[in-house]
Amino acid sequence: MEYIKENDYVIIYTSGKKYCIKVVPEKIFTTKTGVIKLSEIIGKPFGIEVNNNFVLKPTIEDIILFGAIRDTQIIYPKDNFFIVSKLDIQHGFKVFECGTGSGALALTLSRAVAPDGMVFTYEKDEKFVKNSKKNIEKFGDINRVKIHFQDIKDGIDEKDFDAAFLDVKEPWEYLDIVYNILKPSAMLGIIVPTVNQISEVIPAMKSKFCDIEIMELFQRYYKLNPYRMRPEDRMVGHTGYLIFGRKIFINDNK
Repeated sequence: MEYIKENDYVIIYTSGKKYCIKVVPEKIFTTKTGVIKLSEIIGKPFGIEVNNNFVLKPTIEDIILFGAIRDTQIIYPKDNFFIVSKLDIQHGFKVFECGTGSGALALTLSRAVAPDGMVFTYEKDEKFVKNSKKNIEKFGDINRVKIHFQDIKDGIDEKDFDAAFLDVKEPWEYLDIVYNILKPSAMLGIIVPTVNQISEVIPAMKSKFCDIEIMELFQRYYKLNPYRMRPEDRMVGHTGYLIFGRKIFINDNK
């Protein structure tokens, strides 16, 4: 059984809502149903009930949605987790990311490559670099993530990556660079918000990548009333278009 420790992050689940908070002994957390003295939950098991609130261990989805500080639009969990699966990320992988943003995907990737893999993420906006580093230090293992404050047009310090992902405005401008640092047959993933960007990136991919796919994912929840079971009135619709392809080996001597 796992017990709550000082400085842990926990999820307070109350009245269908979630809050991600740090367990600081001298603080209290107030909800509609009562007060939680954080000092009194230290040493207690996750899942305990306090004044009709439940104290839970955060999942990576909880961290992304309720814990991480956002300076930019995050890759939503429905896309985030699919990306990791589609790129076939495994423990020990060396993964490249360009466009760190708030660090949501880097957090998920770093878990997937554990314990001996590594994520190398490049971001050219210093504000995003600082924020993503804070998020990864708080909720992940910073030793498995190397954050570069650098535009990859100025060079990439590493090579021979098992997979790569681009979250940038004009990904077609970076394809040659990413192609050169990927292993043959390795997966490349891209996310863009508009169809116009797809029209630019697909022609640029076709000479260096095969098995190209374009998709978008939708997520719809259902109401919990078993006697009136139907979808929720709102759903997580369009968040971005996902593009995937596999690097092909180009033999210049043929």
